Amino acid sequence: MAHLSGAELHEYVRQSETCQFYKDKTLLVTGVTGFCGKVFFEKIARVLFPVKRVYVLIRSKKGQTAKERLDALLRSQAFSFHEYSADQLNKLIAINGDCSEIDMGLSNQDKHTLINEVNIVFHSAASVRFDASIPYNFKQNTLGTKYMVDLIKKFKKIDHFVYVSTASVNCQFLKLEDKIADFKDDIDSIIDKLHNAKSDEEMEKLAEPYVEGRPNSYVLTKAFCEAYVKKHCQMFDDEYNNNLKNNSRSTINSELSGKNFKTYVVRPAVVYNSKAEPTFGWIDSFNGPSAFSTFLLLGLVCYPEMNFDQVFQIIPVDYLANALISVPYLYSIDQTNEDSKDEIKVVTLTYDQVIGYTVMQQGEKYFEATPSLYLLRLPDMPPIRKPENTLLRRFKIFVFEYLWVHAMDFLLWIFGLKKKVSLVRLYNKYHHALQLMDYFLNNYFELPTENYKRLVKLQSVTDSVLFDFDVANYDADQIASSYVTGTRRYLLKEPDSTIDIAKKKFRVQKFFSTHCTLIYSIMLFYAFSLIFKCLVNFF
Repeated sequence: MAHLSGAELHEYVRQSETCQFYKDKTLLVTGVTGFCGKVFFEKIARVLFPVKRVYVLIRSKKGQTAKERLDALLRSQAFSFHEYSADQLNKLIAINGDCSEIDMGLSNQDKHTLINEVNIVFHSAASVRFDASIPYNFKQNTLGTKYMVDLIKKFKKIDHFVYVSTASVNCQFLKLEDKIADFKDDIDSIIDKLHNAKSDEEMEKLAEPYVEGRPNSYVLTKAFCEAYVKKHCQMFDDEYNNNLKNNSRSTINSELSGKNFKTYVVRPAVVYNSKAEPTFGWIDSFNGPSAFSTFLLLGLVCYPEMNFDQVFQIIPVDYLANALISVPYLYSIDQTNEDSKDEIKVVTLTYDQVIGYTVMQQGEKYFEATPSLYLLRLPDMPPIRKPENTLLRRFKIFVFEYLWVHAMDFLLWIFGLKKKVSLVRLYNKYHHALQLMDYFLNNYFELPTENYKRLVKLQSVTDSVLFDFDVANYDADQIASSYVTGTRRYLLKEPDSTIDIAKKKFRVQKFFSTHCTLIYSIMLFYAFSLIFKCLVNFF
């Protein structure tokens, strides 16, 4: 869809059922400064012409007001690939707020505005730190979602609430369902108990019974979020419908007006480089798989300790953005399970049709065609499918990675460059990230796709062009191409004009790597023989 512009784009928008669904609607969105949020917000700004207004909840930070941060976002790289009309940009309004505060930290005037105007809410703001403490993620994620839900229950014109969760929310099970799990205790009592803890240590201890095998605080606090959404959003659907049976809409108590909103929980798998929007391969975050691909592309890691026989369970970031926009409309026309139309809808977004090794095989050709100018040495490509923890492999990692990065750091120190970059520090970050992801890298989760596939089939031809999120249009070659190209352009910030010189450098490195490995091995064997001989003579 990225190639559409001008009159052609306007014609598609005019024919789009999804775009017309948003006609004269007022939106409230959170989380727009994160990787996923930027792509989602960019798509709204570029395509949803019929929308009336978009309120953007942004926290003041580092001396910048919410409006200044929004203006900076609109000048950022995510918005540099397309043109936006002044009319569309004027619809984007910054609202100063903080998700970790009651009523989102809104001023009375802003709160009054949102209560009386907003029709659709998208809540994606969250901390995605796997290594954060439970108290930190509890405040950012669980309390943030609680305060949002408590606020939108006051909205008088709200029709739809879309909450962005994660496919790994119940990863203590290997087979997952599009259902929200309950905890053994009431979610309100759990949140009150943790919120009233007198110290971080006490909160950690109080949360232990609810971990239930989840590997980190991120998925635990997102599970709390879903449970709270299930209880409170579903409750108001039921409460409104029960009142509706006994009263006409016009006579329902004003405290209940507008509370019959539909709720959708969208669970993306690991979010990956974009397929097409805002441009091919775009990414601006080192979180998740992009960190590992960067270390491989630089040659900092030669022997990745991952099981590449596992199925890749990912979703391109623009597919997530398109799905978020599409979900409210598609569920409004979905005739499946009419009896449960008031239930909270859960949809898991994932591409799980290829194993990691196949992607790395495809990636090898792109790695050679567009190598990084900063490549330190050639990694082992494609990697071993399922590395075994053998003595020989541990020895290779110790010599060719651990000792190598320390030797390189020593050279950087000699030339006075260590203050600018430390390979040891980067290598330690890689291993820290590997430890955090170990549970997910070495377990296969059977994710549900029935709801996802059903929604895709409901799209019109026009909507499938404007808001494509069908994984049938995705394959291993596109995954590999987007991660190599995207990492080079947008994470390492290397312009395409440097590809030719990088390829020449790559050929030289490949020559020495091929012809010097044997010599290096002989020298290493000779060195160890001398050490062994000295030890024998000494004893």
